[in-house]
Amino acid sequence: MGENYSKHIVNEIPILHYNPKNNNWQSLSKNSRSKNIGAISGQITLVTYNVCFDPDFFDQRCEHIFQLLQHHKVDIVCLQEVVPKFLDRLKKEVWIQQLYYLSNDQIDLSLTYGCILLSTIQPIVLRRWELPTSMGRDCLEAEFLLNGQVFKVATIHLESLDFPQKRKEQLMYISQILQAPSVTILGDFNFDSEQNYSHLEYKREAIRRGMPIDTVEGIPLPNNDPIENDTLKTLFPEYKDVWVDCGLNEESDKGYTFDSQKNRMIKGYERMRYDRILIKSKFWKPTAISMLGEESIPGGKVGGAIVYPSDHFGLIVTLEWNK
Repeated sequence: MGENYSKHIVNEIPILHYNPKNNNWQSLSKNSRSKNIGAISGQITLVTYNVCFDPDFFDQRCEHIFQLLQHHKVDIVCLQEVVPKFLDRLKKEVWIQQLYYLSNDQIDLSLTYGCILLSTIQPIVLRRWELPTSMGRDCLEAEFLLNGQVFKVATIHLESLDFPQKRKEQLMYISQILQAPSVTILGDFNFDSEQNYSHLEYKREAIRRGMPIDTVEGIPLPNNDPIENDTLKTLFPEYKDVWVDCGLNEESDKGYTFDSQKNRMIKGYERMRYDRILIKSKFWKPTAISMLGEESIPGGKVGGAIVYPSDHFGLIVTLEWNK
């Protein structure tokens, strides 16, 4: 991997919990941390969801996303594109206050949005790693002790749009910092597993020239450039991309989490599997994965408009203890 990333900054950040006596979120002191920090059942669930920073129908979308998360009773929740207003609302949810530890008390106001992590399981430590970026991107890492074994969870939102080299630099860095026997990486990777961003532009041009959208998927790609997704195979050879590598879905299901054919929040043609869950573990086995937020919000709540919780679909995965 070559490059030395020791110059990049890591910050250990407070583990927050809600104190009903003071009616606020506060840092969990080391003395007050659970003595049963390693106790866990044989199954955990995790979610990744880019919740979309767009202000349109913001209140209705927030409410629907919170209902989805509450319904699924998720153990570890990783969210991207969280704006300050979203986080403020989240912190006021009673069920969040009762069940979850939280990574953020606020979103850096110098940024448009950020990543947060919630967990019903108490982390040992939370870390925020700065990434090489021009868009304020970072890697939020939570370290747990589950059944006596270290288990790391990291949520990421890699550089957007047509910047494959910057994403490669970010992934190189992430591959070096997340060293543990069991690691799960969840988030918005901002590239597809079978095509590059340049291929998407090629398809858009074909549509502009009159090709029907239902046939554009089958057109041959314009060149033999390496697929950006190959970076994962090089830098993360021990990891499985749960949607495609674990036999949990039909091969014909492309798993597009950003899909203009299904989601009316997206303007213009774009079908990409941006959102991923990667896992490396001898002890935890993925047994189910599905999408979250595929249904539109009831029309009565949004004045009859067609509105989805986000322009992305989320992913929810179940892991079983398999030692």
